Order: sequence, then structure tokens, then C-alpha cells
Amino acid sequence: MNIWLIYPYGSLPGEGSRPERPQMIADALTKAGHDVTWWCSVFDHRLKTFRSHTWKHIEVSPRFTIRLVPTTGYEKNISLKRIRSEEEFGRQLYAHARQFPAPDVIIVSEPALFTCKPILRIVGETKASLILDRLDLWPEMFHMALPRPLEKLGRALFAPLYSRRRDLFQKAHAIVAASDFYLELARKLAPKLPPENTATVYFGVDVAELRAGMSTPAQLPFPLQGLHKRDNEVWALYASTLGSNYDLATVLQAAALLERKNAHTRILIAGAGPLKDYVVSFIKDNGLTRTHYVGNLDANTMSYIFSLCDVGLSSYLKSSRVSMPIKAFHYFAAGLPIVNSLPGDLAKLLETHDAGLQYEAENAQSLADTLQVMVSDPDRRQMMARNSFNLGNAFDSEIQYAKVVDLVERVRSN
Repeated sequence: MNIWLIYPYGSLPGEGSRPERPQMIADALTKAGHDVTWWCSVFDHRLKTFRSHTWKHIEVSPRFTIRLVPTTGYEKNISLKRIRSEEEFGRQLYAHARQFPAPDVIIVSEPALFTCKPILRIVGETKASLILDRLDLWPEMFHMALPRPLEKLGRALFAPLYSRRRDLFQKAHAIVAASDFYLELARKLAPKLPPENTATVYFGVDVAELRAGMSTPAQLPFPLQGLHKRDNEVWALYASTLGSNYDLATVLQAAALLERKNAHTRILIAGAGPLKDYVVSFIKDNGLTRTHYVGNLDANTMSYIFSLCDVGLSSYLKSSRVSMPIKAFHYFAAGLPIVNSLPGDLAKLLETHDAGLQYEAENAQSLADTLQVMVSDPDRRQMMARNSFNLGNAFDSEIQYAKVVDLVERVRSN
């Protein structure tokens, strides 16, 4: 089959990051003998930079092509400029799509509030099967941008967007979602969809590749060069986007509390995003010597740093709608117990499998106390590390994305 992936966001092959969801879907589909085109934005959402200012076509393999769609940029993830960027992406995609053979199946990353109209036109004109891949909750996420007095009015203020989303889901032939929680909400939007046409497909990771990288020494970033772990010292790693949806203020405040107590902890922060300058400034202004921003590292270096650490941090604001973060799969594959602030899928997994601990979001003392537990009870920490390592195997990308192939082939055959 000819399959289109419409995912405006994600790191491309060769950009140094670990493969992201559209690439892993493409790999699974091409391995099954299908032809895949990934339509992606020229604007790198994570780094807020342009890959190109015009159309660009990348042939990854004979069966896998990436088409970079021209659009506008933005500085803030929740902003009118972001909306205009997505609308332009949709317009450009529709205008260009007719130049290529019609797809049999279109898989669309959702939220797609501002790209869905032209995509639905393509679906109607080509008679393609539409599969939605639910990765986040919009417009619920937009409530975070409202002043506190207006937050309760969010449902009414964003009513047209809720209606647009419902209409999109009711036109889908199948739905996948990045967590059970997201899938449950998606099914409510499309109640007539047969259960067999829905599936939870976790982000996952190539477990063997990450673990191989952990045993391959890499050049460490400057802040870590020459450091040696003290006896009974616990290294905690935050490896994710440095953005406004993440509880970085609490991570840094907890780090300051731990340093004042001379706790046997060291906190490493890795990633890129709009809060990078805030992280660097906080560390410097507060004279933190056991908290380090290590940069935005390539996948190989990141794997090696996993091998040096003892705990992974999953730190989100109370208002976050994330259910199962990508970083969790990397932590599991690396065998790191997770200290987590999220409710939902991840919290249940950690409790059921005893693979980590919860702390209260936006509470620095709670996070500091939880990390102290990790320090004071090494036997329990090591037991949780083994449990985390075993969980990693269940989230291997080959296992997860085989479910997408099965769903695509079933939907199209019906």
C-alpha cells in the first residue's frame, strides 16, 4: 500500500536524536512491504529553527520518503503564531499533494485542529482510509494559557475547537493512541468505531540499540568531565524538552534544597527548549555545584550518560495533560527507576511493577524528599532498577509498532 504519515513534528533521520514516532511507524510499515511518505514541517518544533525555507524531499530508503512542507515559525508552543504555522502547513500540504500518487491510508498525528480541514479534503478526494494517532490533548492544553479566573470557562471559550475535534474523530476509520488514557478519551469521541479498530501504541524505543549505547563510552559534555561518583551518591537525570509544560522550576528548587543539606545527590539536566536559559541562569545564580546542564546531546552520548545515572526524572506541572511521556521508555530501557509527578498510565505502571516513586507536582520539598528515599535505601532502589529494566522489554519499538501495521492492514482490507 501507499501510506502517508502527516506528522508536522519530529526529529528527522540524521539529526542526531533517537528515532521518533513517525520514523518508527515508517520503519515498521516499510519492513512489512508498504511505501511510506512522511509529510513533516520545515520548522523544527523542538529547536525553533528552520530546516529549509522551501520544499525539500529526502529519500530515506527506496520505500520511505520525507517531504518537508514550507510553513512559518513561532517562539511559543501555545500561541497564535503556532496556530498560523499549522494552518499554513495544511494549506501547503493540500496544494502540493496532487503531484504525487494518491494514498491508500493516511495516518495523522492528533492534535490536528488546525490542519484537519485540508487533510479531510485529501481523504475525501482520494478515498483513503483515515487513521488518527492521538499524541496529546488539545484544546484541553489551551486552558493552561488562560488567566486563572478564566480557566473554568475554557470549555465554553474553546467550544468551536472541541466541535472540530469531535467531527474529525467521527470521520476516522481507526484510532491509535499513545496511552490507554488517551485511547479511552478518543473512543468517547468516536463511539461507533469498532473496538478492534483502536489500539494503544506506546511511543517505545529501540531497546537493544539504547542498551548497546550504554556500554559504549562516549565523549562526555564539559560539566561531567573529571567527575567521579562518590560512595552512595545518586545521580538523577532529567532528559527531555526544556519547555513550559515541564516542572523544571521544581527540579531546580529541589536541587538547591538537596545541596543545602549536602545530600548525596547529583542532578543532570539534558535537552533543548525555551527554558534553557532559565535552567543555566538558575544553576549559576544559586551557586549549584551538584546540578549540571549538560546540553542537548546526540543519542549515542545520551545512552552513555544513562549508564552513569541511577534515577530518571519525569517532572510535569499539575496542569499537564501528558499521560505516558516518551522519556519513560528510555528510562525503562536503561533500567532507571523513575521519580514521577504525573498521574495516569505511568503512575499506574510504576506502582504495579514497583519501578519508581511518585512525588507531588510543583512541590520541591516533595521531590527532594523522594530523591532522599532513593539515596537512603539502595537495596530498594536497585530492586526498582531491575523492575524498570524488565519493563523496558515490553515497550520495544518493534513490539509496539507491529500493532500499527496490523491495524493498517486490517482497516484497508475491510
